[in-house]
Amino acid sequence: MKQAIAAMLLGILLLAGLTAQQDPLIAVTEIWPPYRIEAGDGRMTGIDIELLEALEERLGVEIEVQRHPFARALEMIRTGEADIITGIAYTPERDEYIAYSSESYSSVRPVFYAGRDLAPQIRSYEDLYGYVIGYSLNSAYFEPFNSDENLTKQGLSTETQVLRMLELGRVDVIIGTNPNLAYDVARLGLDDALSQTSYTPEPNTPLFLGFPETGDRLELYAQANTLLSAMLADGSIREILDRYR
Repeated sequence: MKQAIAAMLLGILLLAGLTAQQDPLIAVTEIWPPYRIEAGDGRMTGIDIELLEALEERLGVEIEVQRHPFARALEMIRTGEADIITGIAYTPERDEYIAYSSESYSSVRPVFYAGRDLAPQIRSYEDLYGYVIGYSLNSAYFEPFNSDENLTKQGLSTETQVLRMLELGRVDVIIGTNPNLAYDVARLGLDDALSQTSYTPEPNTPLFLGFPETGDRLELYAQANTLLSAMLADGSIREILDRYR
């Protein structure tokens, strides 16, 4: 009798263990310093990676980080091939298929850069007209810039490409976000050639975690969202952000 009870208890424990096992959550992202930084060995570090690691520990489910071009990462969230996207800004178009975290965990500020001679001459939004402006495709900056069809805009895949085009004189002005753009300007040794324009847009851009709107892991997404709010409240995310200032 005791052996039968012991065997039954062992079976229950094994079943519970199997039930508790979860497939990893897939987080998709791309290099975007200091939020996602490419380390020397090809790994990623940075604010978002530390955030995901802290979330993984609290959630008790592995989070597998995959690097994909931003457009591909968005598509993977839309189709349910991925579970989390980091550092995502709100747009009405993305809101059709992305469930945003209830709170923003950080924010960036739109900025324009140009050559050192031109930068001081751009003092207002109206001064942008007539120049070719490089920007990163699929990025959201601010209104009216995002939807302004009267500006001459040239989209490129990454902010690094945008910076190189400005350095080569293929575009006149570029838009990006700080602290990201300032980080890349310094990293690429372009401080002497480029400068932030006199005009700086007012609004900050909040950054969120994004999850698929549908799927069979909605409860996990809700738990992750709750944990993110708790990490904001207890100062854990502030500690991560402070390490990259």
